[in-house]
Amino acid sequence: MTLALLDLRVTQVIPALLALLALLVLLDLLVLMVPLALPVLLVLLALLALMAPLALLALKAPLALMVLLDLLARLALLALMVLLDLRVTPATLALPVLLVLLALLALMALLAPPALLALKALLALMVLLDLLARLAPLALMALLALPALLALRVTQVILAPLVLLDLPVLLVLPALMAQLDLLALKAP
Repeated sequence: MTLALLDLRVTQVIPALLALLALLVLLDLLVLMVPLALPVLLVLLALLALMAPLALLALKAPLALMVLLDLLARLALLALMVLLDLRVTPATLALPVLLVLLALLALMALLAPPALLALKALLALMVLLDLLARLAPLALMALLALPALLALRVTQVILAPLVLLDLPVLLVLPALMAQLDLLALKAP
């Protein structure tokens, strides 16, 4: 019975993680649907917490938190893009936002277990590169005051290559979760 339950967790947690990470990739492509993504993310995180073996929650919770913080960072930057494009917010607000996001990265570093140091560093680097790449079009839009539709098209073109930054996570995290669940099966 216990083995059956653990096997069920393995078969359900990995697709849930894949769906969650695929959602982050879609956020870069479907900018207009970002407000709808947060409830879906919260539901997926709740399912992940329920299905994860108790012995592994200490490892899986920081990973889920990193994903949530990454999504919040994306939402903040996308909102800033919209405000800049509407000429409501000055471009100087980009710096405080960047400082806040770097503080979130520091929080992620404190919460991640030492065993996940390599994965934590990879995620932090990906988020940092993502942020730096997004700040460049922000400054461009602020200077040129592009109309809303044109700014959206330019932003999508610039952000499209950033989807590639999410692909390593799509490959690494499910494999890591599978290994952790297999270790739980072997645990006494």
